[in-house]
Amino acid sequence: MGDKKYQVFISSTYTDLVNARAKISEQILTLYHFPIGMEMFSAGDDDQWTVITNTIDKSDYYVIILGHRYGSLADDGFSYTEKEYDYAKSKGIPIMAFIKDRNVPTSPNERENNQKSIKKLERFIEKVTQNKMCDFWSNEDELTSKVTAALFKAFTLTPQIGWIRANTIDTTKTLEELTKLSAENRELKEELESLKKKLQFSIPEILVEINRDDKVNIPFNYEMKVNKLNLYSVIEEKDVPEHLQPYITKESIDKHNLLVEETNVKIEDYNRELESYKRAKDMGTEYEITLCNDGKAKATNIFVDMYFPEEVKVIEGGIDDLTKPEIPELPKDPLQVAEEKYYEERFNFPLADVSHFYSDKALFGGVELNRGILNWSSSNSLNNNKNNLISFSDNELTIKCSSLMHTRKRIFSEKFLIVPKSVGDFKIEMNIICEEYTEAINKEIGINVYKESLKA
Repeated sequence: MGDKKYQVFISSTYTDLVNARAKISEQILTLYHFPIGMEMFSAGDDDQWTVITNTIDKSDYYVIILGHRYGSLADDGFSYTEKEYDYAKSKGIPIMAFIKDRNVPTSPNERENNQKSIKKLERFIEKVTQNKMCDFWSNEDELTSKVTAALFKAFTLTPQIGWIRANTIDTTKTLEELTKLSAENRELKEELESLKKKLQFSIPEILVEINRDDKVNIPFNYEMKVNKLNLYSVIEEKDVPEHLQPYITKESIDKHNLLVEETNVKIEDYNRELESYKRAKDMGTEYEITLCNDGKAKATNIFVDMYFPEEVKVIEGGIDDLTKPEIPELPKDPLQVAEEKYYEERFNFPLADVSHFYSDKALFGGVELNRGILNWSSSNSLNNNKNNLISFSDNELTIKCSSLMHTRKRIFSEKFLIVPKSVGDFKIEMNIICEEYTEAINKEIGINVYKESLKA
């Protein structure tokens, strides 16, 4: 087999296969190679599994012999033999497996008597039989013969690193080769560093400014007031004022009471929209985006994704693009109808709105008569160039730019509002990519929301 010597790791259960292991070890030594197994290790302080894995790592081939015992268990419930097999397979070490014929008679000390261990052994054998170099044996002589043949085949078809005597190596030639490779490696490193420096000075540097600044300051008004609609209330006949009783019917009261829940849902929806509109109108700050290239090269196909913190709301469009809420269509309160009839009959003039008689709240189920509250919508279509645009989605903003020369800027006409929800320091996270970048670049823009009195 030449001057190269191989280390062969022998794995098996021990007490039932001690003679088989001895014969295989002797045969490997006869072939002038090195057998090694756990019985050859001396006692020490090292962890047993660490010693096993280190030895397998240094072995060139792995031979496993399976009889009718599963073997001693490690802490994880698997036998050391199965763990050795799995580890050798994971390291890509050539494996030769030899399973004892299941029909050969055995003595009690050669087989398992524990059902759990028997089932684990059966599963292990099923796994090992999937190995390409797997064979069965009936006696130790047959096993020795088959192991020898398998090793010769493996040495030829899958030669490993092995061991060679130092005096058989042409050290002069090896040193010359190492010197040559070292010089080539040094030259390649220098060339790589040179290319890196050139690239660093010839790539774009994309920056994002909001209102020509690299940070955002937003005032927050605690004193914001919203004149919300009051919810409808159920009307009890006994609570109808005496002077209105001739002008109201039980049928109209019952009809009103049936619609209270449905009407209140509409009112609550519009109150939320009203508050959003007022917050955007009173506290929203208008911004525009500037894209800058501070690098030394042109940038193409630029995409910037901006993720705003949940402490602010981003709305497409400017202050003037906000639309006021429309008056919700609500059923007329029967007390209001009765009040109008009462005043028309008593004072001989129609009463369309008596809210000034009752301050802000009339007797109409606690609902304000003055419902002049308008809705708003943040949806606003902007005219965009398809190659250079800003798109909005929830609290995210995406900038697309086809190209940007170095040292140049592009101001986007699309405006947007940032509406604060709370005071504090927050951050806009950005993900920037262009064709000239090998990977996306992450940057941040700070947001400072500070307390300020309500706008006059």
